[in-house]
This record gives sequence, C-alpha cells and structure tokens, in this order.
Amino acid sequence: MLKKMKQPQRILLALFLTIINLAYGQEANENYQNYGKYGDISDGLPERDSLITKCNENDVVTGIGKIAMDGKTPSNIKVGHWREYNASGILVSEGDYKIGEYVTCCYVAYCLNFYHYRSGIWKYYDDKGALSYELEFVPAKVHMFTNCSGGYDILFGLVERIPSEYEDIVTLDTVFKRQKVEQDHPSGSILMVPLNGEVFWE
Repeated sequence: MLKKMKQPQRILLALFLTIINLAYGQEANENYQNYGKYGDISDGLPERDSLITKCNENDVVTGIGKIAMDGKTPSNIKVGHWREYNASGILVSEGDYKIGEYVTCCYVAYCLNFYHYRSGIWKYYDDKGALSYELEFVPAKVHMFTNCSGGYDILFGLVERIPSEYEDIVTLDTVFKRQKVEQDHPSGSILMVPLNGEVFWE
C-alpha cells in the first residue's frame, strides 16, 4: 500500500498514525526527534553528566552541581546534587535534581524536550547560611499542556506534607514557591509551576 502512495501522502499517514498512538498514551519511542539524547533516563539521570560551577555577572558563585551531557555537548539540565547560592555567595538551598521529558509537535514529527525537577530531601538556609527547614519532593505524575492535542503527562517533584517540626516556619505559600523550578532556555529563564495536578509556564 505504501509503495503506491505519493510522498506527501506517506508523510500525512505517518503523522496521523503518530497522533493516534500518542492520543492513546504510547510512550515516547525511537521515532521521536531527540530520542536517546541523554541515554536511558528512566531513573531520572542521564548516562553522561559533568560537574560545573555557575557564576553571576559579578563572578559570584550561584550554583555548584552537575548538568546532563549530550555526548560532549553540555546542556542546561541540572541533575544529581546541587548547592545553590544567593547573589552574595551565601548557601540558600541544596538537594537533588532529576531529568524528565515531554513531547511537543514539531514540523514533521514529534520532538522530545527535557527539563529538571526536584527530588528527595531539599535543605533551605537563612540569610546567614544556617539551616532553616527541610522539604521532601516526591516525583508525581502531573499534566502539561503542549502544542500537541491532549498534552503530555510528566513527572514533577511535589511536596506532599509539611514536616511537623517546621509547621511554624513553612507555610502553604512557602511550598508553592519551592515547588516552582527554573529552567534555562536560549530566550531566558522561565519557571515551571505545578498547580492542581497540572504544570504551567511562568
């Protein structure tokens, strides 16, 4: 059947079948653009990473941790343990990041996009660098609306409870703020914000 079809018809059929597969919850596969870019990330970690130190325009260290590597090419995806500092170089938080993926509709095929999210115990410090409180981020499935019909379900770190020893310090507003995750893009930094089982861009 495909041999008798013209090239534009083949492309339309391939797109139609891909849309059907995605609509019924098919996992990302090797036909997707960027598939395997960071290797097997089913455990939330890339096959290759590199330790970096991030600095601001005043050469003050703002972060120390690992990023995912695409071969020898570095990315902006944070993975593993990170220590993050304010503009004065004082430690403000530390904990682990994991890598996740979601699908968008590209010109001729589906594309995989990657992001990082918090996972496990994160420690937060006051303006003097002393421990203020800890929160546990549990990877949970949330929905993201993309330019593909129906969107995509992704994993994202959510705080399921406030530890009793920090109930006088940590508020719901604090949790909402800490669940936001900054992503670096060529156009600038944006935030992924989880709310009511969905993730939004801010």
